[in-house]
Amino acid sequence: MNYDNISTYYFDSSSNARLVRYDVVKINEDKIIVKAFDQQQKDIAPPNVVVEVGNLVITKEQYSKDYGLGGRQTSIRDRMAPSFGGYVLEKCQEHRNLLDN
Repeated sequence: MNYDNISTYYFDSSSNARLVRYDVVKINEDKIIVKAFDQQQKDIAPPNVVVEVGNLVITKEQYSKDYGLGGRQTSIRDRMAPSFGGYVLEKCQEHRNLLDN
């Protein structure tokens, strides 16, 4: 299968300025796969060796569940839910922050 709807993002964390690459691959309207690559994995890998450090599968079903979308509204929210694309970027940032722990 050939996927041509791919975006690349780089994230750092609040405690580490090292950039980690995230390739966001749109499989279909409801599913996105994110591949995370780093040039070093917690100083284990030699510098300049690209290592896959994560593989995230993100679905609209998961997004709806996390933000309580669909069905009846049970409470008033103090902020709007992000778009699905914004949700994907939030998950990438969460993953990046975990790499420093």
